[in-house]
Order: sequence, then structure tokens, then C-alpha cells
Amino acid sequence: MRIWRRGGKEVDKPTAEHLFEVINAREEVLRRLIRKCAYLKYVEARLGDRTLYADEILRDGFCVNMIDTPLCPLKVVTNLQEAVWDADIVVNALPSTEIRPVFQQIGHFWRERRTMPVIISLAKGVEAALQPVPHIITPTQMIVDTSQFSHVFLSLSTNGVLNTLVLYSQDPSSS
Repeated sequence: MRIWRRGGKEVDKPTAEHLFEVINAREEVLRRLIRKCAYLKYVEARLGDRTLYADEILRDGFCVNMIDTPLCPLKVVTNLQEAVWDADIVVNALPSTEIRPVFQQIGHFWRERRTMPVIISLAKGVEAALQPVPHIITPTQMIVDTSQFSHVFLSLSTNGVLNTLVLYSQDPSSS
């Protein structure tokens, strides 16, 4: 499994300090980081001698939004094409404001594919459109509009319940 995370988001010093405490409180996490030669960067960040980045700590199994809950280490990539090129399933957890630009890029990568992946969208939020008549555009529809391919979507509500299973069939040559 690969996780794409836009690179460059810095972890602030108080979070880095707290993360250091979490690492040292859990022997298995501490041993894993030492084995990977990754522990020193957390020491340096704690001392203020180094900046940690969200994608880098995610590779080590820490999410900037859930510092107290170490995860298993993940394969994190900051190259979007590498993340989605040959994926069978894509989980969209982007904010709705980020869907269009990201899925426009993804659409370019998928033009040569024979089969499209299943997209599981966890995004919340909607856009309002006034033309041709006033209506709401859901995150799922934003993905369909920007990528212009047939997709199977699983759309989950915010409480994790399956909201809809929708098959969108849109032939890009008919546009």
C-alpha cells in the first residue's frame, strides 16, 4: 500500500517535542526507529536542531493529526504519479477544496490505463453551482468531472457508514 502526502508541511516544535515523548514511552516504537537509524532525527527535532516534515514522520508510522497513536510504518510517496499509476484502489481523503486540482493531475496519469481503479471517497463538503440551474456538486461528482473516466465509487458518510455505491460511466470520447 502506498500513501501519497503532499510534501513540505512542517511539524511544529511543540508537536515534535510531544512526538519524542511518545516514542520514548513505547519500547517497541523506540526499538523500531533505532533499527531503522531514524531515532536521531527525532532527538534533533526535540532539541530544535532539525525540522521534521509530516510526510517523513508518516513514513515512520506517525500521523501529525494523531501523534499519540503510532501506526505501522507506511510506504509514503510525495510523487502523485508514483502513488496512483498502477493502483487498483484509490482512497480519496482530500478536503473537497483540493479534489479538482489533484484529480486533474491523476486524470492525466490514467489516460493510458486499460482499467480504472475503484475510488473510495471519504471527502466531505460540497460546492454550489448556479449554471445551468442551481445545484450542489458532491466530491464524487468533482472527481468524475475532472478525471473524465468510468469509475466505481464507494462514498462513506462521516460516521463511516456506506452512504452510496455509485457506478459512473462516462465515455471520455463523448465529451
